[in-house]
Amino acid sequence: MAAEELITNPGRISTILSDMNHRLLVVNVRLDPDGPLFASSLIRLESEQRTLFLDELHPEEGHQQVGQAHEIRVYGNLRGIAIRFSTRVADILEEDGIALYACPYPEALNYLQRREIFRAALPFGEIRHVCLHHVNSSDTLNGRLLDLSAKGFCLEVDWSDIARVEPGTLLHYSGMQLPILNAPLTGEAVLINSRPVAEPGRFAAGFRIVNLDQGTERALMRATLHYQREARKVAV
Repeated sequence: MAAEELITNPGRISTILSDMNHRLLVVNVRLDPDGPLFASSLIRLESEQRTLFLDELHPEEGHQQVGQAHEIRVYGNLRGIAIRFSTRVADILEEDGIALYACPYPEALNYLQRREIFRAALPFGEIRHVCLHHVNSSDTLNGRLLDLSAKGFCLEVDWSDIARVEPGTLLHYSGMQLPILNAPLTGEAVLINSRPVAEPGRFAAGFRIVNLDQGTERALMRATLHYQREARKVAV
């Protein structure tokens, strides 16, 4: 089941855009509600002016259709969370021969949670690693924890590691050290999906925890709520 949230708080919108900017996200842009998608990326933010800058649209026919005051619809994916918002092109600049579209921050932003229970992203500067190995072999892989919920988690891993793992594979995870917990968590999880991230050679891999006991589920929920509270503090 998916849950969509409409965000209108300016602070929360700024936080999400900042996270997108840190991760150099590739985005898709529509110039018309039913028109084709064009590729772009979020280049930078000017937080004081609440202005975002998008890269020139590709293919070129998209750029040729853009004019000042043109309303555009932006679609992105941040750690498995689908994000969409509308804005308008306030100015068209040029840097190193490439067009940039200066747009005001959106007044509202939608994002779609893809797990049954809300997930919480780790702060950008917080680094926590998790080790996984095949239940029936000695193969191991290590990943950086990106987000978690009471039912699963997402890791950033090397492509060479995750390419050897088929969706549906059962793995044992260990070393999941989380705040407010006394001991690292261990258990079993199934690979659900994987997708490339901005950094070349790196993938985000989503896992669903299986054979979940009540103690581990409560611990994950406590950690998830901790990160949700921290995110709200930043957004205020």
